[in-house]
Amino acid sequence: MEEFMKVDVYQVKLRMPTGQGVSLLVPAGTDLNTLPAKVRDLGELHFDKTIDLETSDTRIALDSEKAIANIGKDGYHLQGWKMDVQNK
Repeated sequence: MEEFMKVDVYQVKLRMPTGQGVSLLVPAGTDLNTLPAKVRDLGELHFDKTIDLETSDTRIALDSEKAIANIGKDGYHLQGWKMDVQNK
C-alpha cells in the first residue's frame, strides 16, 4: 500500500567539504525542539522546502519508502548526500 506524507526538509550546516551534506526530513510543521538531542546537535538547521513524499517516489539520493518508514518510527529521517560534478 502506498503511503503519502507532507514533510519539511532542512539542510544541516556541517563542516564538510563542498558538495556534501546532510538533509533532515520531518513531518511538516514539526517543532524541531521536540527532536532528540542527537539530531538537534548535528549542526545549524536551515529550512529548505516542504514536499509531498510518497513511497513510490523516485528521487535523487533519497529512498522515499525508507524515509517514510523512519519518520513513522523515529519522527525524522537523516539523509547524507554527496554531489559529484565531473567536467568532460
